[in-house]
Amino acid sequence: MNNIFYNIISIVIGIILIVFGIIELIRHNKSMGIISLIHGILFIGFGTYGFFVPKEYEFITVLSMLALAVTMIFALLLTKTIKKS
Repeated sequence: MNNIFYNIISIVIGIILIVFGIIELIRHNKSMGIISLIHGILFIGFGTYGFFVPKEYEFITVLSMLALAVTMIFALLLTKTIKKS
C-alpha cells in the first residue's frame, strides 16, 4: 500500500490519455488515437491493479507504468516523425 501515489497518478494519466485518444480519433488521426486509448486503458489497469498487489510485488506495477510511459513517448515521437515525411 506504499505506492498509492503512483497508483493514483497512473489512473489520472490513463484518463488524460483516453481523452487525448478520443480527441485524436475525432481529428482523424486514427493511429495516434488508438495508441493513446490502449495506453490509457493499460495505465488505468495497472493503477487499479496496484491497489491489490502484495507489498513485496509493488515494484512490478511501478516498472510496468514506467515501461508504458516510455512506449507512449516513443509512439508520440514516431507518429510525429512519420507525419513530417
